[in-house]
Amino acid sequence: MRSEKQAELQLIQDKLTAQMRQKVSDEDARIQTAIAEREAQKAADEAEKEAKRARMLDSIREHRVEQVLSAAESVIPCRAMRYEMLFQRALKS
Repeated sequence: MRSEKQAELQLIQDKLTAQMRQKVSDEDARIQTAIAEREAQKAADEAEKEAKRARMLDSIREHRVEQVLSAAESVIPCRAMRYEMLFQRALKS
């Protein structure tokens, strides 16, 4: 009778041990999945941030080019007018 009880207790203990191992294994899998999802989200956020930064730099670059071209367009007529005035003065003298 005692050995039957002992065997039954051992069987229950083995089942509980197996359940605990499965629970730990499931928990490890959930943790690994959560870590993988977090890393994927972080990579996506970094890629989005880098794309936004690249767009911003392109916009800045485009704006600066427009400013230089605009300044060049306003300077060139002034120079041409100055040269024309100098030329007219030279002709009068």
